[in-house]
Amino acid sequence: MTMLWLWVLIAALVGGLALTVWGLWWLWHKVTALAAELERLLGRLEEAAQILEKVDLDPLDGAVSHPGGHDTAW
Repeated sequence: MTMLWLWVLIAALVGGLALTVWGLWWLWHKVTALAAELERLLGRLEEAAQILEKVDLDPLDGAVSHPGGHDTAW
């Protein structure tokens, strides 16, 4: 009967180790996917920043605000 408990203990340790390795593998794939998505988002934000740098806002500075405003556009 003592030998049975030893095999149960060994099976539990091996199972726990296998679940730990699988969990770390799963977590690694989620973290790398998140990093790739963040990199893609930062690339899109960089593109938007380049487009906004090309926009000329000078004509808006001379615009008159709505009635009751303070005669400034911004």
